[in-house]
This record gives sequence, C-alpha cells and structure tokens, in this order.
Amino acid sequence: MKPLIEAFEDLFIVENGQHPKLMREFLGSRVSLETMIILDELVNYGPDWNRALEDDIVWNNLDNLMDNYERFLTIDQEQYKIRLLKLIEESTDNGTSRRVL
Repeated sequence: MKPLIEAFEDLFIVENGQHPKLMREFLGSRVSLETMIILDELVNYGPDWNRALEDDIVWNNLDNLMDNYERFLTIDQEQYKIRLLKLIEESTDNGTSRRVL
C-alpha cells in the first residue's frame, strides 16, 4: 500500500464510470478486503462510489462483500487514522503532509 500513498486522493476517483485505482488494486489482489473496509471507515468513499458506479455489478458485489465482512472486524479508527497519516507523512518529500482526512 505504501507506494499508493503518494497519490492518496487519486485512489478514490471514479472517472467516466471506470473503476477507481483502489478497487483495481483490490481486484488485482494487491490490497486486502480489510484495507478496503478500513479506508472506507476513514475516508467514507463508499457513498461516492455507489453514486458513480450504481450499475456496476463488480462494485455492487464488492460493496456487499465489504458490508458483510465488516461485521466481523473490530476497527480502532483512531489507531488506523494515525497509521495512515504517518504513512502519508513518510511518503512526502519534504516531511510535511497534506490533510486528507
């Protein structure tokens, strides 16, 4: 996930009905389902994807899978928010991070 941090906001953008980069990374088995759920908890990309990809069967199936799996996860949002911000800070050249959450 670390190489993806440099363009964090770009991970969630849906352009012209195409799957966002984060979803493609998941489908390519480079991002785990748990990571997808944690990021959705932190940045709440799900509603935007639901609007942009409402007729996309792949997204609808993934969204259902995430909803079902999330019930079994215990997520400490503060812990993961701190870890994510630390990753973003480490990935910037000058050591300062942009506020993304």
